[in-house]
Amino acid sequence: MSVHLNRLNIEKEALKRVLNFLPYPFLVTEVNEGRRRNIFVNEKFVDEIGYTCEEMPSVDDWFILAYPDEIYREEVKQEWNLRSTQAILDGSDSVFLQAKVQTKTKGARWYEVKSSVSGSINLVAFVDINENKAREEDLARTNRNKDKILSILGHDLRGPLRNLQALSSMLLKQNMTREEFLSMVKSVNEKAFQSLEFLDTTLIWTKSNFDKISITIEKLSPRALTESILPVYQNSFENKKIKISLEINSNVSIYSDAEILTIVIRNLISNAIKFTGENGSITISALQEGDFFIIMVKDTGVGMDQETIHKITDEHFSSKGTHQESGLGLGLKLCKELLQQIGSVLEIKSDKNKGTEMKIRLKNNLQDY
Repeated sequence: MSVHLNRLNIEKEALKRVLNFLPYPFLVTEVNEGRRRNIFVNEKFVDEIGYTCEEMPSVDDWFILAYPDEIYREEVKQEWNLRSTQAILDGSDSVFLQAKVQTKTKGARWYEVKSSVSGSINLVAFVDINENKAREEDLARTNRNKDKILSILGHDLRGPLRNLQALSSMLLKQNMTREEFLSMVKSVNEKAFQSLEFLDTTLIWTKSNFDKISITIEKLSPRALTESILPVYQNSFENKKIKISLEINSNVSIYSDAEILTIVIRNLISNAIKFTGENGSITISALQEGDFFIIMVKDTGVGMDQETIHKITDEHFSSKGTHQESGLGLGLKLCKELLQQIGSVLEIKSDKNKGTEMKIRLKNNLQDY
């Protein structure tokens, strides 16, 4: 866009009338006493982006409102300055870039910002490209998820299945004592259980990342829900001689999504067993804390530092358990993401060699019967 205001001799008031008829937001600035000030925004700008010249008298004020994150604001400024310098070298009076603008009424939206300079006057147009950017981001996220799924299927699941194949081949041998046979069957059972857990977690993670999970809020008993989960892990905690204590009142119900809560509690119990050594203990309890209903899984396991807590909840990270149990590195990250969908959070408190306490914090979900 190139508007030669001096050549066309368009008066400012006439320009304002013209801009008010145009379908895009426009901002007009003018250099006055060495400082660029905002002198006009058209009606479309006020309707769509929301700010008036009174709220942002200078260009600096606009940048603060439009790009509230200081780091991002500096990135936009630097890029704009680079493009402005290049435009001067090219003999052009136009500059444009794509940026995420914080609007007053619609939140952050992507715009292509186009600027045209004539003398002391600068016209800045904003073309909404938010839908296109959203599609690009969805496509990029889908591609990243596909790559991660292929990595999981190609590495994390292949390993346990190879172990199962090797163990079953050994079982086919005839020269094996009863003790060796029972030990081998125990190993096959453990590996099969791990493989099923891997597959289950992978499928849930895939569903949460590629499709929107349907949320169903219903009345449920957290104790009954937990009691239905524990038998799945009975062999695992009995093999390690771990004592499980369930301290949830059977007369309390909550309103939540049963599928999400089951997945999260399963993951917390599985992790507690994984990182608790022989003769340790795990306590599963619940309490009302203000407006929140808390479900806690506390163990006497190996514990972890803050850096590890960050990795397991925000990254693809896995470590071996006390019996060298493997994991996908998706479990707690998945729990965190699923809980966000029902307005809840996962909190972790842990100390090295002193154990870990994990809390599911559910807001406004408690009802007594």
